[in-house]
This record gives sequence, C-alpha cells and structure tokens, in this order.
Amino acid sequence: MSESVKETGLIIPEGQEWPVQGRDPETGGLIIQEGFVDAVEQASGLEPATLTEEDVFRLLIIWYLERLDQGYPRDQAMDELVEEELSALAGDDEEDEDDGGSEIND
Repeated sequence: MSESVKETGLIIPEGQEWPVQGRDPETGGLIIQEGFVDAVEQASGLEPATLTEEDVFRLLIIWYLERLDQGYPRDQAMDELVEEELSALAGDDEEDEDDGGSEIND
C-alpha cells in the first residue's frame, strides 16, 4: 500500500477488491461491499465498530485516487462523490449539508 494510505493509519487487507458497489438511490450514500469496514478494522488492529463514516470515506478517497494513478478504471459513484465533496469544500454546495452524500452503507 502507498504512503498516503499508510498515513491514515489504516490497513486495507491484502487482495481486497474495490469495495464500492455504487450509490444508494434514496440517500446518495456509497454502497460498500459487506464486511469491508470490518476487514479494515481487523487488519488495522482496531476494535469492531471503531471506524467512523468519515474515516472510511477518507480511506476510500485516497485509495481511489491512487488506483486511478495505477491505471484502474474510473468509478462513477466515486467520481460523483469526489466532485460533490470538492464543491462543498469550495463553498459551492448549495444543497443541504445533511444530504447523505458521504454516507456509507455496508
């Protein structure tokens, strides 16, 4: 794993496939492969239910950007979410901040 992922203090289990399966049409949150968060917690030596949605979201963004650099295909759900988060950071987000855009559903 790269230095960026290591800086999060989290470990993505060896051989882990990309866990994002899309977005929930009702909430807009990410649909994550069942067990992914538990596997990251276990590999990272954390107690179950330790990671917050923000922790998982940050890890996925870093991992996604690294995967793009390595030539993996783009993921529409992640592209949309990254764009939304960047807009929100820039103050361009006119939607309600509690729109579920960075919600994790696993």
